[in-house]
Amino acid sequence: MKQFALSISRMTSRRFSPLEEQQFCQFFSDKAYPKARFGVIFGFFAWMAFGFWDGIGFPRLIPELAAIRFGLIAPIIGGMGWFIARHGKLFKQALQAFLFIPPAAAALGLFLMMTLAQQEDSNRAFQQYWPTFSALYFFVYAFLGMRLIPATILGLAAFVLVCLAGCRNGVENNSFGIALLQLSILNILGIIICARNELQERTLFRLRQHHRRLSRTAWEERTKAQAARDETLLEYSRAEAALMLAHSERAKLATAIAEKERFLSAAYHDLQQPLSTIGLYARIATHKLETSSPLAIKPDLSVIEDAAQDIALMFRGVRDTWEVGSALPTLEAVNIDGLLAEIERELQDWAGQKGLALRVRKPSYPSLWVCSDRTQLKRALSNLVCNAIKYTETGGVLLGAVNLSTGVRVDVWDTGVGIPIEYQDLIFDEYFRVTSPSIGQKRGLGLGLSIVKRIEQNLTGHRLRFASKLGHGSRFSLYIPSVQAPGLDHDGLDGKHSASKLNNKLAGKYIVIIEDEPANLDGMVQTIRRVGCIVEGVDGVEPAKRLFAERERCPDILVTDFQLSNGETGLDAVAAMRDRFEWAHDVPILFVTGELELSAKLSTFKGKFDIHNKPVNPDDLLAKLDTLVNPLQA
Repeated sequence: MKQFALSISRMTSRRFSPLEEQQFCQFFSDKAYPKARFGVIFGFFAWMAFGFWDGIGFPRLIPELAAIRFGLIAPIIGGMGWFIARHGKLFKQALQAFLFIPPAAAALGLFLMMTLAQQEDSNRAFQQYWPTFSALYFFVYAFLGMRLIPATILGLAAFVLVCLAGCRNGVENNSFGIALLQLSILNILGIIICARNELQERTLFRLRQHHRRLSRTAWEERTKAQAARDETLLEYSRAEAALMLAHSERAKLATAIAEKERFLSAAYHDLQQPLSTIGLYARIATHKLETSSPLAIKPDLSVIEDAAQDIALMFRGVRDTWEVGSALPTLEAVNIDGLLAEIERELQDWAGQKGLALRVRKPSYPSLWVCSDRTQLKRALSNLVCNAIKYTETGGVLLGAVNLSTGVRVDVWDTGVGIPIEYQDLIFDEYFRVTSPSIGQKRGLGLGLSIVKRIEQNLTGHRLRFASKLGHGSRFSLYIPSVQAPGLDHDGLDGKHSASKLNNKLAGKYIVIIEDEPANLDGMVQTIRRVGCIVEGVDGVEPAKRLFAERERCPDILVTDFQLSNGETGLDAVAAMRDRFEWAHDVPILFVTGELELSAKLSTFKGKFDIHNKPVNPDDLLAKLDTLVNPLQA
């Protein structure tokens, strides 16, 4: 009893919450279901087997007892067994309620049979059915797995039934007392069994719930740890990537610094000779003007012009290297015939000054068109031709195009000294120049062929090949993808204009020049005026406004330095002209600049314009003006 009271105290002191109680009921039902199913089925067969005991004790009451046992109670117990076997899920949901039905039905049957048998002999009936009644309840308590409260209710009901049966039929006090004592003992033992069983199940359920909480907590902690580890690995990867990027950037910076040092060293070295030449021959020319006629200084001026041209070519190489490295190519249909004729026109004079023949071989079939960036392609071919002229002393340079099944091949042949074998793998490196006794030291920064290589890498489908033999010259070939010819051969028209026709096109044009450097302004005015243009020059935006106000004629072309004094730009000069002349929005603009990224600044400029980079070459300047004046040559 003390242990039973302790069990009851533990159960009541550890009450679950409503949700936990509901979960425990489901857990208890799942655990008790197999035992309850076996107990109900076994009880059914035991109930049927005890029918023989009725015939032995009361043979004259067999029909009545059989009706109660087999006709009334057996279908209830058997139906419950069938229900448990076929509808286990529903049975589990109300296990205690369903478990109450079979023993209650059996108790009712025993009570009815006992009452019927007492009509014949009350003491013998009570003694015969009472052990069965007691065994039934012990079996229910021990094997069906009832919980404490239903078991207590069932025990009280059995106690009441026994009292009613004994008092009603006048059972002897001795038999009645023994029956009550036996029933009380069995009820108490059964309730203790049920209480201990339920306590064990509640403890097991609590342990399972605690284990689940621990498992869930462990899983959450493991998930957090995994996430933290992944985050750490991610941060480590990011740090490693940042470190690699820093190393890469540092290497790029070191390379850029080294390139800058190489460039400054090469530029300083190579500029000394032409600058020294200009200084010396300028002094010689000055002395000759004091002692001789002006015609005597013409050779000296020619030397000075050549030296200035060398400096201009050096800075052109720097500009080309910058633009090729930063500009994205714009692929379009380009006419090779017109492009080659344009290069011939621009470089013919230089070749002639060296006594070389610059020839262009044009195909006999219709004009060739290729898919390329016209500006970069022209720069690459011009550099190849310039390089050929520079390293050729006798003979000439041949520029031609060949139509192939896979595209167009443009060849640049020269009769120069050729390239020694030991230098042929190095000629495309920046700042590299071939030096040998047969070639000598040529002025320049060594950027021409490296620019051609960069252009080849930037333009899709372009391939550069070369062959050279020392003492026999070189041939550079550029393979370019071909395209179908468009409707109008603009580039072809571009190549049909000779220098004289170019000058005739510019003759009579009214051109205004805005340049804040007096020497450059005077030089450009005189250069353009020589081809028959009407030229006026001013040194700023305010003088330009006054000039426009005094003139009734709108300029045919406006030439302006982009970066003027007092924080003004060429855009301010354009605005001043357009404010004065309503129709000036169609006037082409030529921006003269020393900047390397002017194209980006003019990306939103409205109107026709072109850019001419300093230093100003007279022939290039006139070619730009001719292109702006004649739209078909654009």
